[in-house]
Amino acid sequence: FLLKVMSKDVQTSLNSETENLRSSPFDKFDYMDHWYPVAWLRDIPFKKPTKITVFDVDYVVSRVDNGKVDSDEEEEVIAVVDRCPHKSAALSEGR
Repeated sequence: FLLKVMSKDVQTSLNSETENLRSSPFDKFDYMDHWYPVAWLRDIPFKKPTKITVFDVDYVVSRVDNGKVDSDEEEEVIAVVDRCPHKSAALSEGR
């Protein structure tokens, strides 16, 4: 399973914190705009939120039914930032 890290609020805070520390030939490489392998599909439990951290940002991933009857694939993997938008609680806690 690959996770594309691309959250504007996370990217903005990381860029502002590290802007002054950069002095390498990789200055123009945007780490937040690429796909990264984060887990084997077999290691992600079905219908159970799992916390994964990439570049100090917590994400929650889970395998779920895709809900499509005519689809060849019965499951899909979802990934979101591990934070409830209402209460800022960790979604990986599964409550």
